[in-house]
Amino acid sequence: MEVKNFDAIRISLASPERIREWSYGEVTKPETINYRTLRPERDGLFCERIFGPTRDWECACGKYKRVRYKGIVCDKCGVEVAPSRVRRERMGHIELASPVSHIWYVKGVPSRLGLLLNIGPRHLERVLYFAQYIVTNVNEDARSRAIQRHERELQMRLQRMDGEIQEQIDKLEAELEAGLATLDADEEKDIRKLNDRINEESSQVIAEAQKLQTWIHTNAGKKASEDKFLSWSERAVLRKGELVSNDYDTIVNDLVQQKLNDLQGESDAEKADIRMRVGAKRDFVRNELGSQIESLRADIENKKDTLRVQMERALDDLKALEEKQLLTENRYRELSERWGNVFTAGMGAEAVRDIVAKLDLDKMQKELRREMRTTKSKQRRKKAAKRLRVVENFRKSGNRPEWMILTALPVIPPELRPMVQLDGGRFATSDLNDLYRRVINRNNRLKRLMELGAPDVIVRNEKRMLQEAVDSLIDNGRRGRAVSRSGKRKLKSLSDLLKGKQGRFRRNLLGKRVDYSGRSVIVIGPTLKLHQCGLPKKMALELFKPFVMRRLVENNFAHNIKSAKRMVDRMSPEVWDVLEEICHERPVLLNRAPTLHRLGIQAFEVVLIEGSAIQLHPLTCSAFNADFDGDQMAVHVPLSEEAVREARELMLATQNLLKPSSGDPIVGPSKDMVMGVYYLTVDEDEKAETSTLPAFSSMEEAEYAYDMGIIKLRQPIRVLFTSRFDHVSIDELEISDRVLDALKDYNVKTVGEVMDLFAQGERKMIGEIPGFGAAAMDETREALRKLGLLGASWPQERLIRTTVGRIIFNRALPEELWFVNELLDRKGVDTVVGRCYKHLGRENTATTVDNIKDLGFRFATRSGITIAISDINVPDKKADILERTTNEVEKAEQQYRRGLITEEELYNKTVELWTRATDEVTDAVKELLSPIEGLGAMARSGATKGGINPVRQLAGMRGLMADPNGRIIPLPIRSNFREGLTALEYFLSTHGARKGLADTALRTADAGYLTRRLVDVAQDVIITEEDCGTVTGIWITEEEAKTMGESFTERIAGRYLNAAITDPETGEVLLQKDDLLTEAALSTLARRGIKKAFVRSPLSCEARFGLC
Repeated sequence: MEVKNFDAIRISLASPERIREWSYGEVTKPETINYRTLRPERDGLFCERIFGPTRDWECACGKYKRVRYKGIVCDKCGVEVAPSRVRRERMGHIELASPVSHIWYVKGVPSRLGLLLNIGPRHLERVLYFAQYIVTNVNEDARSRAIQRHERELQMRLQRMDGEIQEQIDKLEAELEAGLATLDADEEKDIRKLNDRINEESSQVIAEAQKLQTWIHTNAGKKASEDKFLSWSERAVLRKGELVSNDYDTIVNDLVQQKLNDLQGESDAEKADIRMRVGAKRDFVRNELGSQIESLRADIENKKDTLRVQMERALDDLKALEEKQLLTENRYRELSERWGNVFTAGMGAEAVRDIVAKLDLDKMQKELRREMRTTKSKQRRKKAAKRLRVVENFRKSGNRPEWMILTALPVIPPELRPMVQLDGGRFATSDLNDLYRRVINRNNRLKRLMELGAPDVIVRNEKRMLQEAVDSLIDNGRRGRAVSRSGKRKLKSLSDLLKGKQGRFRRNLLGKRVDYSGRSVIVIGPTLKLHQCGLPKKMALELFKPFVMRRLVENNFAHNIKSAKRMVDRMSPEVWDVLEEICHERPVLLNRAPTLHRLGIQAFEVVLIEGSAIQLHPLTCSAFNADFDGDQMAVHVPLSEEAVREARELMLATQNLLKPSSGDPIVGPSKDMVMGVYYLTVDEDEKAETSTLPAFSSMEEAEYAYDMGIIKLRQPIRVLFTSRFDHVSIDELEISDRVLDALKDYNVKTVGEVMDLFAQGERKMIGEIPGFGAAAMDETREALRKLGLLGASWPQERLIRTTVGRIIFNRALPEELWFVNELLDRKGVDTVVGRCYKHLGRENTATTVDNIKDLGFRFATRSGITIAISDINVPDKKADILERTTNEVEKAEQQYRRGLITEEELYNKTVELWTRATDEVTDAVKELLSPIEGLGAMARSGATKGGINPVRQLAGMRGLMADPNGRIIPLPIRSNFREGLTALEYFLSTHGARKGLADTALRTADAGYLTRRLVDVAQDVIITEEDCGTVTGIWITEEEAKTMGESFTERIAGRYLNAAITDPETGEVLLQKDDLLTEAALSTLARRGIKKAFVRSPLSCEARFGLC
């Protein structure tokens, strides 16, 4: 297929296979050309084997030369014999060592890749640039096995723990038994010792008692030589001198018994004490060991709980693992150590590609649709809608999501990224070559590192650098710092070549330079008609060259095209005649940049002129926004018959008389033309009594008197008004016989007489003419409208007060508009032109504005209006006004100092006072100016920009100025330019001047961008069909129109009805459905008192695309 032969173009993603299909070979080296031989390096960015030969029909080594070897691949150098232009078409590719993402789909707003994976752009970026892991796969079988294994392990570890604790408890219980046994033995030992001691002491007591008893038995009947005691008793058994008898045995026995009882009691007490002490020790040992066992049990329970929690958490982690889950480096390490066989996770574009490749778009679409139907959250529905749009687009286009990740990178043809040698032997190269070199270098380094089995961290860093290099190649500066050369300028990437004003689309495809065009400076062409432009002969000859050459051959001035070309180049006399003839056959298009609306390009018939500048009709200046201070315009020749017809019928200047924005005339005369018309229509002596003025029987007579010098141009006179319609019979009016008879019965014979009645008012006509009602009135008006007479300024009385100037002005107008009898400034002239267009149509308007232009220029010249410094007189009142205002401002400041008003109030009051003072001075200046000549005429006629304002600054005072923020400075400039400004005033006034210039530059750029955005959003309000057939519409009422600050007729003018309108009184159908509401229709509605209408609206249009 020939590349030129296509109907439409579709841009879509390229699969890696498609990229390799396009490619003629892999670029593996970053070299461009050999600087010694200046030939491309093999396998480099300019390789001839991949991209084709640099010389036509010649291989790299020179073995095959000439076209006869076409298509042969050289066995020596591997280059195919082909024309060198293939280097503009053939692509190469780079096999990437690691997949990389395409930055458009990652960093675009919204991020397509992010929406598809439901990952936030920030997280996605962290994954792609190796700062975060993403889970790419979870093995469900391995997971369920791992869960079972994990539960088994938990049970085993719990059992092992129980076993360990039981051992420790048993050991402790054995220790307790041993300890208690020891305590029992100790107790027995202590009791035994106690018993032995008590027994011994008892034996001693008994022995001592027996000894005393023996002594008593031995010495019975004798007196005791001394007191006898038992050692443990304080009481004497017998005193000295007492008689010893056997009775003392009983005393001894009692004492012994008492002593033995005491010993027994002591023994019992000590035994109890021993038992108590040992019991306490036993309890202590029991408690000690019991608490140890308890703490062991508690400890082990805690350990069990901790183990359970840890194992459950690990289990939760395992169960929670899912695709697209994001993990930090530490978390990944922790999980992979534990569940390395259950899941795989990765970083970079490779990991993302694995996930994207597995996406089931049909399933995703169903899930997203279900979510949109069921979810209550607005936020989630909005998110789902965004994702669904991307999914649907992928499904419909047949593109695969994984193609957003590149595994092969296309290399564009070398002629599209050329390298040229400069004079000094240095080379200038396209930025793309530098960006491609970075990619190739990093790719080769990554391949080498992977072959060497380098550490993971080094490989990862290299992959990230490769990703960044590809990002810079595709869109430099979109992410991070832009790659730049040694200087500050950032390198132009592939995106930069496509986007923006200087990109491929807007500059080279939409903004192509075109043949049959030229440009030159414009000058005024005051003698041209509205549909003409003056084209320099040399320029016209160059533009129409092929047409001239053809005509020369057809008219037998030349035998063939070659000789005709020679004639044109030599500019033979015949050439000019032929050129003149051809110029009448087709118009040319004139365009002035910037073309901000459709009137920026208009068609004109050519008038050949000498010189080198294009002559432009002065009335088209406002449409082109052109002036003659050095502006340039472009000329284009329409070539095809359709283009010529379109230029003639739609684009000719006479077809474009209205502003597209408002429908007001755009060809209204201005500047000198208005000045001339103003001068012409002035009444020099307005105060003169009408009855004393010279009277003339016709306009021709008055003009003759002026030509003879009897009266002046602007002198007030009386003239008997006559019109050609005084000689047109009323039979010419398209009215019914009934209305015609009524008029004739009233003795009305001519259309002029009907206009006389009309001028006196409709009510009078209906009241005075028998049988003449509202319907007859409507009929008569419609008949007059068809004759174009509804726009006439018909006088109420035939003898009118006017001037010769006004008569001359009316001669320039069609008679249907007569008689304009007023002082015409810019607005007045525009009104006349508007009336002409409305009632007499396009062609009459074009002729009329041309006539007014000629008249305006002629009388502006005749007027000799000029300006001198002596015309600028400062009013005497000025000093008084300034003094009074200064005093008032001082009073306000005094009030502020006393705290009676705030600073804001003081500011407002000051501004208000000085504004009033400026207005008063302006009025005083106005009073000094004569409205009929000089500066006053210039200011009032509307011929100058700003009207009285510049005059105020010249003769009155400059007034208040704004600071750069737009706030009014409350210190006024009291002087004017006639008196001169003080230094402070001068500096205050520079604020405005500088702000004006800065604003203009900034606003232009903003307006241009705004226009582009408006055009973009306006695609849906373009008319695409005739009628969408809707029955809906909107009601517009008079009350609603008033609230919007418009009249009812203004609101409905130009709309189409979507329901018929009937007269509420008679029931008569006034207008049908789908009728256009024209001026005539609106006046009918107004007269019948219709206050509401059901109309079509863009809001209710049912056209699928655009509007109907």
